[in-house]
Amino acid sequence: MPKARRKRDRIRQIAAWLRREFPTGRPVRVVFRYHKKDAGAMHYGRCVLTLVVDPSMNRREMIDTLIHEWAHALHEPVNKHHDGPWGLAYARIYSRFVDEGGEKESGGFPC
Repeated sequence: MPKARRKRDRIRQIAAWLRREFPTGRPVRVVFRYHKKDAGAMHYGRCVLTLVVDPSMNRREMIDTLIHEWAHALHEPVNKHHDGPWGLAYARIYSRFVDEGGEKESGGFPC
């Protein structure tokens, strides 16, 4: 399966890849919602984490936001800060995606 052409579908492919490569303690649901202040957000529910991405951004910004918010999702209990553990998680995901073939691999996931 090739990389998706539509931005939202591409984000869904990458989210599926992230679920496999970087599993979280709770399910993560990705939604698209316009933001005035932030590029994205993580909402912490009792059972599900909701990761919000602003669809008005370009594809690269949306991917960077997805990775940024996924790094937050890796920490239980909730870590809303950009501290050392978050930075390490972000670097690990980003490196795996950009430098170690994750971008290409994620193109094989369904939208």
